[in-house]
Amino acid sequence: MRTSTSANARCSTLNSQLDALSKHGIPRGKIFSEKISTRVRVRPRFEKALRTAREVKAHAPHCRVIFTVYEMKRLGRDAAELTALTDHLTAHGLVLEMLAGPLPGIYDPTGPGKLLFAYFAAMAETERENIRESTLEGLDTAARKGKHGGRPPAMTDDMLHTVLRRRAGGESVGQIQPDLFIPTGKRKGHKPSVRYLSQDTWRKCRSEPPWTKFWSVGHLGKRRKPPRSRLKTSANSRTVWVSNWVTELLRGALPG
Repeated sequence: MRTSTSANARCSTLNSQLDALSKHGIPRGKIFSEKISTRVRVRPRFEKALRTAREVKAHAPHCRVIFTVYEMKRLGRDAAELTALTDHLTAHGLVLEMLAGPLPGIYDPTGPGKLLFAYFAAMAETERENIRESTLEGLDTAARKGKHGGRPPAMTDDMLHTVLRRRAGGESVGQIQPDLFIPTGKRKGHKPSVRYLSQDTWRKCRSEPPWTKFWSVGHLGKRRKPPRSRLKTSANSRTVWVSNWVTELLRGALPG
């Protein structure tokens, strides 16, 4: 007879897993849920579910404590971790139950049950690696085509050219900021902050030589190389070359 249940629901289909656990007769108050990848080593809610199940078993050793998960893949990253977890549950007198997947029902840690669990755990690990490789290949292909994931940048190349050109003409970032608008994203139509303009301009200029951008708009007449200064670091006494081009540009030190 089931007297206590520690259920764990995770991943992107969290709501469907919670519904499945609830339909199975598990109260929401005994369900531990977290939306986090199994590749993350620290899983606070999962660890709390295990700790709660162990504590219940310790206080009521005569009762059957069942640790219910939606499916095998919700438990761990690879076959070794899955096997270690089932051994941990068995050692503490806990019963593992899975609602879906290749081995639904109560897990039998003896005989053919353990062998089948090891087999399907290895299959789940292989499937996970295949999905990961396919995802990385897709991201790499998209990157080669110029498509990058994540939030679109607020600072576009046109905005960067405008900031650099007007800064070289002697205007401050505060004077330029009212004329700029974010073209995409959640803040579309809003003005970027002065601090963001200064910081993002610096980052973009460090990732790409800023003088190329000036040559492209034909603002600078002479294609002279940027001035450089050599600094000595006290930590390891290595020589570090630091470009002063952007600093002078943002300060308006360059000729217009």
